[in-house]
Amino acid sequence: MKIKILNPNQIITLNDYPIHNEQILKLYFRMFHKGKRSIVPPCPVISKDLLSHNFNNKLKNLFMIFEIKNPQAKYFLLDGSHKTTAATLSNKKIPVMIFKSDKDVQSAKRLVDEGEIISLTTGATMRQAINILKRHFNKTKSFQTVEEKTNKMVVKKKLPSYMIKAYKKEVNPSLKNELGRYIVIRGPLGSGKTTVAKKLIKLLKGKHIAVDEIIDKHELWRYKEEGYISQKSFLKVNKIVEPMSRELLERGKTVIFDGNFYWKSQIEDLVHRLNYPHYVFTLKAPLIVCIKRDSKRNKPHGKDAAIVVYKKTTSFDYGININITLPLNKAIREIMSHLHK
Repeated sequence: MKIKILNPNQIITLNDYPIHNEQILKLYFRMFHKGKRSIVPPCPVISKDLLSHNFNNKLKNLFMIFEIKNPQAKYFLLDGSHKTTAATLSNKKIPVMIFKSDKDVQSAKRLVDEGEIISLTTGATMRQAINILKRHFNKTKSFQTVEEKTNKMVVKKKLPSYMIKAYKKEVNPSLKNELGRYIVIRGPLGSGKTTVAKKLIKLLKGKHIAVDEIIDKHELWRYKEEGYISQKSFLKVNKIVEPMSRELLERGKTVIFDGNFYWKSQIEDLVHRLNYPHYVFTLKAPLIVCIKRDSKRNKPHGKDAAIVVYKKTTSFDYGININITLPLNKAIREIMSHLHK
C-alpha cells in the first residue's frame, strides 16, 4: 500500500456537501492548522481509471467533461471528507494511501483494528470499494475536486467564520475580490470557432459574445478596407461590448469572444480596453478543411469567401495555436490545459 501526499485539486471528493459533522472538521482543522499533519491518518483513494470505466454512458460523459476542466485530478476519495477539507482550509497537502488491490484494503483494515485509523467505510475488497463509489456517483451524478468543494463551501459560507477567514488569508486570497477572465477564439471561416466557444461556455459557465452577430446587428459590414470589413468596424464592436464585458468580469465571470479577428488591431484594442486576465487561442486547420466545414452550414458563405478570409486571418499568429483538426474533445482539453496553468 503506497502512501503519498497530494494537492486538493488531485483528489475527486465525495459529494457529501457541505459536511456531515462540524465538530470533526474543527478537530482536524486544528491539527492541520498547527502543523500536526504527521499524526493525521492518511485517506484511502483509488486511481480514477479503476472506477471510471465502470460508469454507465451518462456518467462517463459527465466525467469526461469533468476531466477536461480538471486535468490534474487523478484519484477518487474513498473516505475522509472532513480530513481533506480541513487540510485544504489550512493550506496543507493531503496524506493518502492508494488502494490497488485487496491486499491494500486488508492492510488498512488491520490499521483500524490496531487503532491507527479510526474507521474505514470502503468494504473488505477492491470490488466492494469500487461498487460503493459507483452507487454514490450514480445517485449524485456530479463530480468535484476537494479544492472545488472547499471553495464552494467558503463562498457560500457553509463553514465556521474563522476557517473561512484563515482560508482567504493563507490559501486563496483571490476569493476576496475574484476577477473574471476572457477568452478570444479566433480563426478562419469554417475553423469551428463558434462550436469551440459554445463548448467552453458549458464548461466554464460563461458568457458568449459572437463578433459576427454584432457586426450584422449594427450593419458594420458596410464599411470596407482592402476588401475586408474595416478595422474601424471591429473597433466599434469592441466599444459596444466593453461595458457589458467589464461588468461580467468584475463579477468574476468568464467571457468568451469568437470571431475571425483578422485585424491585429482589433485584438490589441480589446486587450487595451479590458485589462483583465485573458487568453487568445488561434484555431489552425488547412484551407480545404475550412471550405468543407463551411459547405455543411445551413447557410454557407461559399468557397471564395472562405479562401479570402483564410488568407487574411492566417497572415499572422496571435496567442496560442490550437490544432482544430483534432477531435473536438481533444482540442477542448488542450485549451483547458492552458487555462489551468
